[in-house]
Amino acid sequence: MPGVNRLRTVWTGTLAGLVSAGAAIAAGDLVAAFTGPAGAPVLAVGSAAIDLTPTALKDWAVAHFGTHDKTVLLSGIYGTMLVLAIVAGMLAVRVLWAGLVVFVLFAAVGVWAATSRQESLLPALAAGLVGCAVLFLVARRAHPTDARREVRPDARTEARTDARTDAHADARPDARPEGGAARGMGRRGFLLTAAAVAVAATLAETGARALTAARYNVAKARAALRLPAPLRPLAPIPASAHPDVAGLSAFTTPVGNFYRVDIV
Repeated sequence: MPGVNRLRTVWTGTLAGLVSAGAAIAAGDLVAAFTGPAGAPVLAVGSAAIDLTPTALKDWAVAHFGTHDKTVLLSGIYGTMLVLAIVAGMLAVRVLWAGLVVFVLFAAVGVWAATSRQESLLPALAAGLVGCAVLFLVARRAHPTDARREVRPDARTEARTDARTDAHADARPDARPEGGAARGMGRRGFLLTAAAVAVAATLAETGARALTAARYNVAKARAALRLPAPLRPLAPIPASAHPDVAGLSAFTTPVGNFYRVDIV
């Protein structure tokens, strides 16, 4: 039925695209754990996007989101990737090469971002290759092969020569249409493959985060930093440092109002 087939294409394509994108991100982050975390595809694209953002828009983001502006930016990038991954998956279960093109473009954007930031290209290339490979594997599992759909020639010959035997065979309770079991195995194979990829991507992403934290733990280094005590305290700020002028900003800035940017 057209409606059932369309719904099946949507959910298989969505699942295929999501697991492929997850595997791509995990592969890129895992490679970036060795080459430098700033070269991770998502971070590299985010940094390149910040470089291209007009100053007025940056000021607006800082004013509205404060120190959470990077989180908002990364959330937008991840959301866009999820949408593109779903589109790529639904394309791939219909026309495989069309879905692969989306992942190739994703890798190209990552390579461009890494080049613009003078970072390693390996994470973006690894993400693109793994994403395409997983999408190819999972999308092929979404449908039975042509051989599974074929009706054997000898079965057609027997149907022509002995209709009564076929009628008795169809009447058996355990009788199934030709290819039905193969289609069932195809669906189970698709789900098992998607689940295996999802588990592998989760493990790879967990390992990537652990390696990155061990190699580039900025928070631990900052906590270990101890500034020397001043030899003598500064004199109090005189009142003349802040004349009574309307609209004039304060001479000192409270620590909580500073906007900090960490560069790894």
